[in-house]
Amino acid sequence: MQDDMNGNEEEKIILILGACCLDRLLTVDSYPLPDSKIKTRAYHEVGGGNGGNVATAMALLKDAPFATSSSNVKIKLLAQVGDDAVATRLVEDLTCAGVDLSLLRQEAHSTTSFTTTIVSSSSPTRTCLFTPGTCGNVPMDDIDSDNIWEGNVVHFHTDGRNPDLALALAQEATRRHIPVSVDPEKDRQLPAQDKMMELASILFLNATQMNDFFQRKHQEFSTTITQRQQTLDGLKPETANLDPAIITSAIQPSLSYLCWHGTQQLHKQVVITKGDLGAIRVTAQELVETQTAQKMELMADNVATPNSISMQVPCSIVGGTTHGLARLTVESVGVLQNADIVDTTGAGDAFIGGYLLSRILLGPDDPPQFALHLGAWVAGKKLGGPGAQSALPTARDVSNELGNTVEEMQSALHNLIGHFGGDAGEE
Repeated sequence: MQDDMNGNEEEKIILILGACCLDRLLTVDSYPLPDSKIKTRAYHEVGGGNGGNVATAMALLKDAPFATSSSNVKIKLLAQVGDDAVATRLVEDLTCAGVDLSLLRQEAHSTTSFTTTIVSSSSPTRTCLFTPGTCGNVPMDDIDSDNIWEGNVVHFHTDGRNPDLALALAQEATRRHIPVSVDPEKDRQLPAQDKMMELASILFLNATQMNDFFQRKHQEFSTTITQRQQTLDGLKPETANLDPAIITSAIQPSLSYLCWHGTQQLHKQVVITKGDLGAIRVTAQELVETQTAQKMELMADNVATPNSISMQVPCSIVGGTTHGLARLTVESVGVLQNADIVDTTGAGDAFIGGYLLSRILLGPDDPPQFALHLGAWVAGKKLGGPGAQSALPTARDVSNELGNTVEEMQSALHNLIGHFGGDAGEE
């Protein structure tokens, strides 16, 4: 499609495959003892599911003024719901948010949709009870490839809840040179999930849930990352506001992919969310094969950059020479200061939505760490309401609170978002 007579840019389509369900949130003063009966303090029904949450966050923000082409962005959600009142509610909410549901599958014959019951107490703990329903996932044989990729699809994102289909779409996106991002959530011990994560150009991980995956894969590849117990020579704790142990842990996924798959994993972004501490992004910039072991060290030219460091890390390359020297960039961001915390459900999905929209729409013009800061702001605003979607910010919120240009937004975010670990942003 070419620019039309009015000079509008070609429509950009962001395709999301993922779970779409209704969250039922129950707040209690304390968890009940066995055989007891207690009273809930609050009850809310809010749209949920990783895919639905990310799609909603992006759709609400897509008309924000930080991208000149934002008015030509379409967020398409590929998911399956049932034939019940829950599905009607989900469709209404997603449509109201601006999500394109032309790919939404609605299974007929009186099927039920997915629901999740979330019980939270005054202490910072939650219990989630997932009810699959009877509608099932989008089946592989119900996919019309031409229909899915119709138009200018510029990015494919999946939460990995439907690994076989997600892998098939990730492979097709890769064949079409469309970037892929994946939020695997947890190790499902499925080959399709493993391959899908390998294909991802952006991989979203949380602090701990994928540790078993990397341990399992290291055994499969018969590799070890010897740097796991090492300290970083010359690295001071205040550098990039990260403790050396945190950095050592954060670089392991990127280093692992370089060890396993070599240079094809260069420029892969691994974004690790760490709750109320903030988030860390590690990007593999270069891999040079060497004949002798090297020392882990910082690259001196970037040590002084706030919230960002560059480092050289030795690794063993599977199927290649004995040694390699990887150059990694490690960046960090904190959380929204003075956020009104009502509920943490879906904060990670909100972060992903803000982060991806910035990366996709601004592309090479995305300022350093802007996507990290925008993701932190979206996640922080989400905390102000129950469930994953009730308090997500809109394009109007961006204009009112952050400004109407990238420069204005960047300045506002710099003051609103703290450093990793909780220090306030600079005034």
